[in-house]
Amino acid sequence: TEQLPNEEFLLPEVIIMAKNFPCRLLVEEDVKNILKEIHKRIDNVKPGDTIPLLKKYILRDGALHYSCANSETCKWLIEAINGMKLNNLHELKALSADDCQQSIKVCLKTQDVATEDSGMLLFRMNILNPGLIVKHWKVISRQNLCTKQKFTFLIELETAKKIQENNFMAFTGIDK
Repeated sequence: TEQLPNEEFLLPEVIIMAKNFPCRLLVEEDVKNILKEIHKRIDNVKPGDTIPLLKKYILRDGALHYSCANSETCKWLIEAINGMKLNNLHELKALSADDCQQSIKVCLKTQDVATEDSGMLLFRMNILNPGLIVKHWKVISRQNLCTKQKFTFLIELETAKKIQENNFMAFTGIDK
């Protein structure tokens, strides 16, 4: 049968990341080491065990996204990866893409140079922007830019849609 171009988007997917993601992002060298470990586990599959049918992978936004031929392969891959350590240092975690909340990076520039604590900034934003839920935002970076500050956050896709509806603006206490 002929494979439809969009069929690959219907495949179940596993997302592999560092346990302390997004503070630690995977890089190409990590991917090579992960693939070596996956090969070792495949080489040790015994008759009667689930045969992993891995399709393709891509390193995106510091996480390894792996397409699987079926849900059994996803389960096998999650079990194989969870708890694995890269170079005996960084522990990995794997989960089904269906279980993973979709997140994106957003940058916020504010004239509020007095607030250095990102937690306090998020607290104020939560009060000043009804409906904007900042509880699960993760700070990726903070930069001082003389008369401004720039924060980079990892936020839920649904929250980003809320910001988009508000013309990509949010009150911070000093400015919008």
